[in-house]
This record gives sequence, C-alpha cells and structure tokens, in this order.
Amino acid sequence: MAVRSESTESIHVCLVADDDVVERFPGFIRYLQIGLIDDPIDFTLVAPDHPRTDSLTAGSTKLLQYRKLPSLFRGFALRSIASDVRKSLASRNKKGALLIHSLSLSSTPLAAQIAQSTGADLIINVASRSAVNDPHLMPYLAQAAELVTPVHAVEKAIHQSSFSDKAAETVPYGVAAGSDAAAFRGADHTPTVLATGPLEPDTGIDALIRAVAKLKPEYPDLATFIIGKGPYEPELRRLAKSLGLGSNVMFTGRLEHLRSAMSAGDIFCVPKSFPYFREEPIHAMALGLLLIIAKDAIHDGLIHQHNAILVPDGDDVAITAAIADALRDRENARKIALAAQEHVRKHHTISGMVARYQQIYAKLAGPRRTFAINSPQPSGTKRV
Repeated sequence: MAVRSESTESIHVCLVADDDVVERFPGFIRYLQIGLIDDPIDFTLVAPDHPRTDSLTAGSTKLLQYRKLPSLFRGFALRSIASDVRKSLASRNKKGALLIHSLSLSSTPLAAQIAQSTGADLIINVASRSAVNDPHLMPYLAQAAELVTPVHAVEKAIHQSSFSDKAAETVPYGVAAGSDAAAFRGADHTPTVLATGPLEPDTGIDALIRAVAKLKPEYPDLATFIIGKGPYEPELRRLAKSLGLGSNVMFTGRLEHLRSAMSAGDIFCVPKSFPYFREEPIHAMALGLLLIIAKDAIHDGLIHQHNAILVPDGDDVAITAAIADALRDRENARKIALAAQEHVRKHHTISGMVARYQQIYAKLAGPRRTFAINSPQPSGTKRV
C-alpha cells in the first residue's frame, strides 16, 4: 500500500449504509477502512442512527448519521440528507476525486441521491441475482459507474442482463480465519448447531427445527441456537414447543458479537438458500464449523463432502441425515470443517478484498483527479 503523504492528492470515498448494512456487514465496513488507512484515501460514513453505528468508523473516517427514513415523503427526506452530506463534504475543503459507494442495494437510493447532488461517480455493491431485473433498482444500477459483487453468480447475472456492458467485478468477502477449527474440538462437549438470519416465512428454519426433533431420540442433548429476529419467530417457537424441543432449541435474538457466539458451535446450518448473499456462512467456514448448506446457495467454491455438506433446499430429511452423519463421524466432520477454513484462507482474505477495492477506487478516480469536493451542485438537484 502507498504511504500517505500530505502532498498526495487524495481520493475521498463516501460510504453509504442503512440498517441492513449495519446489521449484516459491520466487519466489512471496518476491514475496508483499516485496510486502506495508509493509502491516500479518506472516508466519510453516512449511516443511520443505530446503536452499532458509532463502532463502525476507524482512523480518520468522519461519521454522518441520519434518522430513519420515513415511509411518507421519502423522496424529500433523501434529498434533505443528500444536501446535508454535500455541505459536510464541502466543509472539509479538500481537493481530489470524490466517489460515492453504496454498501447495499437497499442503501442505493440514498447513495444515488448523494451522487447526483455532488456530481460524483457511484459504486454499488450488488448481492442479489434478481436485482438486475428489479424495476425499482434498475434506474440506480444504470447510474452506477461500477457494480461490485461478492460472488460470481451475481456477476454472471449482471453480464446476462441489460447491464451486460456495465463494469462489474466480483470481490470476495474478506474475513479473518481462526487458528483452529471450532467443530468438535472436544470429545465430551454437547454438540451444538447454529443458524442465523431473518426469522421470516420460507427461510427454512422450520425444516431445521423438524430435523432436530427427528434427531432428539438418539441425541437428546443436541443444542440448537437460532440467531436473529423477525415476524415469524412466534410461529417457530410454537413449532419447537409442539415438537418437545423446549430445552433443545434456543432463540437468542440478534447478537452483538456474532463471531464469538459462532466459535462455540460445531455445525452451522443454512437450511434454505437466500436470494441474496449473506456473510454468516463465510464466517462459519472461517471459524471452522461444519457448514451444512442448501445446494442452491449462491456462495462460491462450495464442494460437497469436501468443504461443506450440500443439501436440497429446505429438505428436513436431508438436513437430519447430514447432522446425524456429522455426529456419528465427528472426525470426518472436522476434516470437512478444516478444509472449509483453508478455503477461506485462500479465497477470502481481508488483504485481498481491500486491495481489490483500492484498485476500483483508483481506477474510477483516475479521470477525476482534479475534481473538487466542494464543486458546484449540478443543476436540477433540489436543495432542502
């Protein structure tokens, strides 16, 4: 990385987040800032007023918080926030290239408004294959100078869509791998299954609960932790209770230190594929848990019986068999978990992720080296 110099014209990146980003990708935001702290890149983080937001900044990053966007007059609120962000950027009185980086699809409307207000290029992180055909998102994707995806399946969907000529690049999510695999480290400890995600209908958590019920006669002490919140939680609790799993299935809500909780588990289960990328399976692999995951999941590099166990989507019979096989042959399960951890070390390094983003920022900033952050606001943008 380049050593920061006061005489070096900097790149200023405005990271735009919403509640979804703060909940799902806090590590990514911190890794990115820390990884580029010695480069001539400055950050501003635009994020919601959220309990976690204060912990997301690193180095000299400036935090700009906004209140939750109202459902009514949403457009007015977006323009107002964008105006405030532009004024804050201008007050820093720095010259160089300004880039607006939307960290999720749901934060893109605000990021696009800020980009329009400042005249800056827009980068969008796209973590869903269906986004390229979403009529609400397509205008924003068309506006972007660069689309960045966490997995090749999303990049492929972009190239096969009406955005085939758009610059798009896969940057694998970077995480820190543990020094040893968590799965079945001790011979005498109670085996533990973990699952995370929004507790909503059609996410497969009910299939996992039914699988645990089938396993209980042989493994009465099997502990399962469901981490997350959502409207379907009461229904899932009723299901667990009706199957006699009151002492086997625990609902924890959202956890502040998710990786610490995951490191105490043995098996991480994704019973049904999500239409978008989630970071938790990568963390599970990094920590050395046995990953049992729906075979249609969009994660890259998963090989059945090598670094993961792939099961049909939402199939409680297959999930039951996969967990039972792991509990009966813990040595093999641990071998698969170690292979998963090695996969992360090779393909999901933090340094590799940071280097790729540095290259993207530098590429887009090149033509805009003389851009001033306090340049005049483009005509047609409404001030609030």
